[in-house]
Amino acid sequence: MRKATFIFISFAISLLSYANIAITRDLNKPRPGDNIKLYKIPFIINLNDTSIIDLSSIKGETDYNITYNQFKDSLLICSQNREVEIFDDLGDSILLISHRKPGLTLDYIIPEVAFKYPFSKGENINGVFFAEGTRAMRDYARISGSYTLSADNNVYTLITPEADTISNLLHTKYIRHGSTIIDNDFSHSYKFGDSTVILPDSIMWHLENDSITHLIECHCLYARGYRYPILETRLHKVLYYGSTIDSSFVSLYCSKSLQAHDLASDPLNDELRLDDATNAFRNNFRDITNTKSRNSFSNDSFSPNNDDNTAPLLPEEETCDICLSENSNHININYSVSPDCVVAVTLHNSAGALMWQASEVAYDSQGNISYPTDDLVAGEYLVTVFLKNSQYSFKFIKK
Repeated sequence: MRKATFIFISFAISLLSYANIAITRDLNKPRPGDNIKLYKIPFIINLNDTSIIDLSSIKGETDYNITYNQFKDSLLICSQNREVEIFDDLGDSILLISHRKPGLTLDYIIPEVAFKYPFSKGENINGVFFAEGTRAMRDYARISGSYTLSADNNVYTLITPEADTISNLLHTKYIRHGSTIIDNDFSHSYKFGDSTVILPDSIMWHLENDSITHLIECHCLYARGYRYPILETRLHKVLYYGSTIDSSFVSLYCSKSLQAHDLASDPLNDELRLDDATNAFRNNFRDITNTKSRNSFSNDSFSPNNDDNTAPLLPEEETCDICLSENSNHININYSVSPDCVVAVTLHNSAGALMWQASEVAYDSQGNISYPTDDLVAGEYLVTVFLKNSQYSFKFIKK
């Protein structure tokens, strides 16, 4: 009983924190097997400049893939564009402990905090890191530096390339300032035995005095119910005695539909997305009163109640039919909507208890959602389908 109470309280805290715009372990921690497809879009200079980011006229150019895989017990591998990062999962935080890319291998003696859970509006963390390794398998390489991760108190709204508006977004900013040393003497610094080089004061001294440095600035916008940032911008500068000698920058967009379909299913994320779709419909259709019957049940084990099977009059581009499969053990919902619309389905019993729910994003204009009825006891049930601009309600009786 004590364990069950603890789980319930932890779950409630997670939900409450996200209601106040927070990133939590249950909702946002990377999952082994996740393959994220990002699209490169024109670079957005600074997300702090405005509270509304309009991407409605922008189309993604090239794909940018990130893959997560499990390694041993608590280690997580992130692969992206021929680079591999290895993270240690501590539960409340994820630490970067190793970095591999062509021509460079680095192991972190002082790990870098990649993320902390939970992380809320107005919060910030900072620290230092130190890594050593090799370049071109022969030269000694060292990177040390400091980082700051913060979430501001502003409220952001994003208009996506699909013309979908997402409000109440959390904006995080990650600043990483590091110094880089390359030496053809492999027996250098810490490898030589000088442990003072990795003390925090020493790392700050290196930031001020090492000749080659780099600066990374990353901005992310997180949406409720979605694991990874919807929008991310990355700026990378290489500095030589304070002057920029090279720079690269990119903005990356990860659509809600890709996150809902291509990532490993998670009940909590799915529930939040379904709640949002349901609330959006209720807000948009609060005043609809003109309804008509849309009933297509025809089976001996189910008796339709025609008086209550109603749905709003729909725009021509949205239709929905609910029927039983030929073997009478599934409810099938066939719909026709505009692409990228969120389709949500709920099933309640006569007492109002939620028996089943599902949601998906329509990639094409037509789709199907199916639910087995074998496990339903005799009684009255209500199926409700939420489309972008309409709702279907269907009441039936299982004998």
